[in-house]
Amino acid sequence: MLLKNRGEQVSSNTNQHAKVLPGFEPRRFEERLTTDIYPADFGWTPDWQQPEKRLDWYHNMSSVIEAGPCVRTNQLDFDDEVVAAARQKLFDLARDTDTRPFCLTVSLTHPHDPFAISHKYWDLFEGVAIPAPSMAQAATEDDPHSARIRAM
Repeated sequence: MLLKNRGEQVSSNTNQHAKVLPGFEPRRFEERLTTDIYPADFGWTPDWQQPEKRLDWYHNMSSVIEAGPCVRTNQLDFDDEVVAAARQKLFDLARDTDTRPFCLTVSLTHPHDPFAISHKYWDLFEGVAIPAPSMAQAATEDDPHSARIRAM
């Protein structure tokens, strides 16, 4: 909102996961180039009164265990749409007479679980040893969200 308040052009082309109330988003961006791939309501908000309860849709290790190549996913389709819209927006900005600075926020869903990707990229790592992360948990108390995630 800071850039918009300074008079800059601000466009969004992202998968926001933000739980946005109707009418709120236009205050942050002048335009939205794509729809969101996931719901922008409170349907994914956990019940913080029951921190041990796991939501039915919530991530688990199946997205890692079942990772592999695929032909297409809705996330790959969404990423293609985001790239095309961002590219078109840059062309439109180049032709526009509006000389204000601009900010174009672009984000892709991949890599994201489920970890399924086309053979083109999956095969790049065939036979390649990838070491496990070596970072240890911090010696501090977790915030409520991190504690909830670790408990699952």
